[in-house]
Amino acid sequence: MSDAPTPDHPGLLNWFLIIFLGVIWGAAFMAISTGLEGYGPRFFTANRLAGAAIILNILGAFIGQPITAIHKTAGKRGWLFISLIGTIALAMPLSMLSWGQQHVHSAFAGVAMSTVPILVLPLVYIFSPEEGIGPRRVIGMIIGFIGLVVLVGPRTFSSSESDFVLWGRIACIVCACGYAIGSVLTRRAPKMAPLHLLRER
Repeated sequence: MSDAPTPDHPGLLNWFLIIFLGVIWGAAFMAISTGLEGYGPRFFTANRLAGAAIILNILGAFIGQPITAIHKTAGKRGWLFISLIGTIALAMPLSMLSWGQQHVHSAFAGVAMSTVPILVLPLVYIFSPEEGIGPRRVIGMIIGFIGLVVLVGPRTFSSSESDFVLWGRIACIVCACGYAIGSVLTRRAPKMAPLHLLRER
């Protein structure tokens, strides 16, 4: 099994998947900006959440992971965690991002989201110390963030015509913080079917 992918040697397929994920993730901010031209941030966010909830609940029922199974597998603690994750890592970030992107360029929103791994590091150190954080991870995250800023260019931090550009930037950073906290909460959540956590992500 010497050809099996590892963290040090992920293989071509995993490299392709991470690049593909990056393209999808990056394009989302442009799609949000486009969508906000026709809809308000609250309506836009509510429709995203409602659409995702309907699709995932139908899928969960189809594959034998209905939302009612949470009580059987994780009890009240499971409901507590998915409620927290759903609020902190989904409803709040999407609301902040939709509002913020009315006042900042989508490029800034993309770079702001790239800070999530950096924000996760101190949270993991505090709440999941067993995972360990070495200098390699810290250096890698910093280099990756700098690389994203360079790729996007100086326009990332340029001002838009909005008077609320500062608050828009803060909203994007708050969104990134919500994603980071949600990542740690997911790590600490009790064991349950993957789709139950995905439903709240």
